Amino acid sequence: MGRLIKLILSFVLFFSVVLAETTIVNSPTEHYTITKKIGEGAFGKVYAVENPEGEKFALKTYKGITGEPSMQFLYCLDDLEREYSRGQELDHPHIIKTIEYFHVLDGQDTETRYLVLQYVDGIALRRVEKKSISQKQALLATLELIDALQHGLDRNLVYLDLHLDNIMMSRGDGVMVIDLASFFNPDELAEFVLNFFYFDDEDETVSLVPAAYNARMFKKAFMAKKSAVTVQEGKNPFIEMSNEEIFAAYLPQYVDQITEICGYIISISDFSHEEKARIRAEIKQVSWRYILEADDGDNHPVEFYFEEIVETLQSHLENLSH
Repeated sequence: MGRLIKLILSFVLFFSVVLAETTIVNSPTEHYTITKKIGEGAFGKVYAVENPEGEKFALKTYKGITGEPSMQFLYCLDDLEREYSRGQELDHPHIIKTIEYFHVLDGQDTETRYLVLQYVDGIALRRVEKKSISQKQALLATLELIDALQHGLDRNLVYLDLHLDNIMMSRGDGVMVIDLASFFNPDELAEFVLNFFYFDDEDETVSLVPAAYNARMFKKAFMAKKSAVTVQEGKNPFIEMSNEEIFAAYLPQYVDQITEICGYIISISDFSHEEKARIRAEIKQVSWRYILEADDGDNHPVEFYFEEIVETLQSHLENLSH
């Protein structure tokens, strides 16, 4: 009898999973069939879906933020309309696109928020196997990434949660930057950094937040440059800066992070060890010089350093064809 009950429960569980994966979600204009779960983050889950014509999309649901009023500055990361608008603003072949957003009420008046995104057929950069991409693919991928992030900078946006899981290597479309909520304008970045000044670096709630690591590193690096008196008195040096000044102060660290990602892409290619070391060093030298020049107050505009990195990568790409 016990074995029969276990067998029945197994069938119930199996069909529950099947039904869960074939749930239909209706927007005002489309019917989406969920086929599988493809990801989960701090603020929501992402599913692969199809419309009746068989077109594939990604469907993101939002959990919502709970916590102390002091955590309200994090709400921008859970803002459905903000993320949708970022996707519309950032019209670039290597930045994921937004399709539509909508709200659905269930029978108990519980609202679920949905964002429909371009479906990216590929894997996160972190999961790409070493030596699985060619030299040409690696150089093109780094150029695509830089071009995408430069596109954001042209619109006064930096990507605050830049890491290997937020960049995908797609099949056919090259590199794709995902998680549009991580694109911050000067006002949003300033609010984020100003609020982080008052949180302990080991705060568990903050540690779960996307973009927290980069905001912390920026805070630490900036504080290290300030006088010991300012730090000891607990003064917030960002208070005296405009939002644009905070944004500009973040850029050297931002370029350094970008060169780290570019160097990683080179490292998983089939370049020789010597070639990998040389290319990565050439890229990093640009960001190191930017940081040093920014510390001395005689740096060029950020576009200057982007152009140097691009020229370095393009020269190696041209050498491959010779």
